[in-house]
Amino acid sequence: MVAAKCVLFDFDGTLMNTWPGIERTIRSTLKALDIPIRESVIDRALVGIPLSKVFQEILGSDSDSADLATRKYRELFPLVGIAGARPYKGVPGMLRNLRSGERDLFLVTARNETIARQMLSDHGLSGFFNWVRGEREDEVSDGKSHMVAEVLKKFSLIPGECVLVGDRRYDMDAAKSNGVPAVGVTYGYGTKLELLEAGAARLAGSIAELEGILLNTDSVLRITN
Repeated sequence: MVAAKCVLFDFDGTLMNTWPGIERTIRSTLKALDIPIRESVIDRALVGIPLSKVFQEILGSDSDSADLATRKYRELFPLVGIAGARPYKGVPGMLRNLRSGERDLFLVTARNETIARQMLSDHGLSGFFNWVRGEREDEVSDGKSHMVAEVLKKFSLIPGECVLVGDRRYDMDAAKSNGVPAVGVTYGYGTKLELLEAGAARLAGSIAELEGILLNTDSVLRITN
C-alpha cells in the first residue's frame, strides 16, 4: 500500500484533447504533399503513436514519403494544429489539488518538447509541473520508456512511490518497464481493453475519477505483470 508521491502524466488524450488540431495538421500535410487522403486511416487511434509511425500507418510501406510527411507535419503543426488543443474539463483544478496535496508532477510525452511546453503555457498549466520531458530534435522517437527512466534518475524518485497516467498502451509499457504503477484513462484515445492488456493497475473514466485515485493515499496500486 503506497501513496503516490509523484505523478508522471502523459499529454495527448490524458491532459489535453489534441485530436482536432492533429487531424487538421495531418490533412494539411497530405494536401501540401499532394498525397490522396484515405478517410479510413484518419482516426483518433493515431494519437499517442510516435509521429514517425503515424505516417507509416497512413501511407503504408512508402517509408520515404512517410519521412517527408513527418517533417512537413512538424513544420505545419505550430501553424495549423496547436490552436486546436484544449485541456479536458477539470484538468487545471485537478493539477492544483494535486500540488496542494504535495504531489510532484511531471509531464512525459512523445510530443515535441518545445511544443508541449508552449501548449502548457498557452493554457496556464506550466506552473504545476516540476519538469517536462518530451521528444527532442536530436533523438529518434522510440517510445517514452527512456524518458520515464530519465525523470526517475534526474529527481531520484522511487518507482513504487510514483504513478504514471496515460491513455494508450505505450504509456503502460513505459511505466511497466520502469517498475512504475500505471493508471489508464478511458476518456482519451485508447480503449479499456488496450489499457488493461498493457498492464494498467487502475482505470479512470473521467478527470474527477482520476483525481480521486491520485489523491486517495489509501489506494493500492499494483504493477500488473
